Amino acid sequence: ISLQFGFAITVLAYATVHYGGGHINCAVTFAMMLIGKCHVVTGFCYFVAQMCGSVLGAGLLHAAVSADSDALDRSASLGANGIQTESATVATAVLVETMGTFLLIITALTTAIDNDAITSQADTPVKGNKLSV
Repeated sequence: ISLQFGFAITVLAYATVHYGGGHINCAVTFAMMLIGKCHVVTGFCYFVAQMCGSVLGAGLLHAAVSADSDALDRSASLGANGIQTESATVATAVLVETMGTFLLIITALTTAIDNDAITSQADTPVKGNKLSV
């Protein structure tokens, strides 16, 4: 599942980098606003679009599996991650999510956004694959 998610990020980054800089994650958009690579109003518009896309995607997923949810959704959570063991706490889950988000932001800022890191748009799939790792 994680490899497929990484390839999906690669495709999304490649498909959207020419139009809006590849803002496919709210955390990356926020980081770009903080470092001055994205204007605050533009970042807010991207945020609203990202949230609308999230709600639309969740609605499409729910519509796709609600007809026969037992056969299609064996996780009983529509594939959403959760705290899987009793030894993990909410604080642990927040810490791990924070570390993963930090790694995503650092990777995005040092590869896909840094103009000195990769010099041509032909390397966009390389950027996306770095983000997926």
